[in-house]
Amino acid sequence: MPTRRIAIMLTANVTFLRRIYEGIIAYARDRPEWIISAQDTMGFEPVRQDARYDGIIALVHSRAHAAELRRMAPVIVNITSRRGRCGLPSIWPDHEFIGAAAAEHLMARGLVHFAFCGDRTKLYSRLRKGAFLARLAAAGRTAAVCEDVLIPETSEQWDAAQCRLEAWLRTLNRPCGVMAVDDGRAAELTVAAGKLGISVPGDLAILGVNDDDLICYLTDPPLSSVRLGGYRMGEEAARLLDRLMDGQPPPAQPVYVQGPGLAQRGSTDVLAVQDPAIHAVLTLIRRQAPRRNLTVEELLAPSGLSRRSLDRRFREAVGRSAKSEIVRVRLEHLRQYLAETDWRITQIADRMGFHSPAELSRFFTTHAGQTATDYRRRWQRERRDD
Repeated sequence: MPTRRIAIMLTANVTFLRRIYEGIIAYARDRPEWIISAQDTMGFEPVRQDARYDGIIALVHSRAHAAELRRMAPVIVNITSRRGRCGLPSIWPDHEFIGAAAAEHLMARGLVHFAFCGDRTKLYSRLRKGAFLARLAAAGRTAAVCEDVLIPETSEQWDAAQCRLEAWLRTLNRPCGVMAVDDGRAAELTVAAGKLGISVPGDLAILGVNDDDLICYLTDPPLSSVRLGGYRMGEEAARLLDRLMDGQPPPAQPVYVQGPGLAQRGSTDVLAVQDPAIHAVLTLIRRQAPRRNLTVEELLAPSGLSRRSLDRRFREAVGRSAKSEIVRVRLEHLRQYLAETDWRITQIADRMGFHSPAELSRFFTTHAGQTATDYRRRWQRERRDD
């Protein structure tokens, strides 16, 4: 097979982009005809602006940038949603999943006040905001919104932006669950809250996106964050590039890649329900649902409520039914065991109180929309390459 020259044009200075690189290279291992050049050389030949390539995977920030790349290669895959597709086949994180997962997580803390902090100039911020607000609206909730520019260009602009951010934080009803568009903005919120004497997570439960280890563990408390699944995005970008170089038609819309879920840390470790009966029920669900198939009937005695009253007051406090919350907690822990441990399915089933591995598999397929085996295979690749 004739050789194909491939250029990878993205930096590897953050965890998410480094994982994309790893996914691309993993796919390329089975393509000996691919000759890789890389913007961050990483042991490969550097990309040359005056060279010709068969295909490029790049962060494309404008149509003018896309036009420049077309002079270097006939086939280009865009992997950023900062400015949109820019007229190119694109692989993007699943922003709808990100926003919905953030809303679900913060509502599960028992919070009733919410906010979104993003950047109006970035498409991915607007998409995540839309999904976050939509999921809250489905539960009868609303959110305050701040969409200041993410990265001011001068120190004066930075100081002014921080002042506006602090002023916005003062306006929020507390306790409040805040989704930040990414970990960088979440870290800024944490610092600003500290300057104002606002407790995290007591007054503000702050959630980021990207799960960038360096940022998440530098803040106090460490940041909870929605994971993006960069490794799989890299694989899918390389697979799409391969198909396009073979002459297949490009997809009409971006290909969305769903991440493995959410990493919970100290910044959202709070249970803010004011209703004492529902607080007791949520505490019981958190303690027991990961270990056994808790039933709604078992919640009645600790709450002192009838089934009808429990259903009504639980929905008012959390935005979903008690049964849905039990399923959500069990599914969250099952995903964690599948992605982050090497335990056999039989061990996980026993630990979580499933009667058999088959029952575990049926539960996961029903509520996650894919098999436990497929999920584990996909996300353990992410873990091995962290």
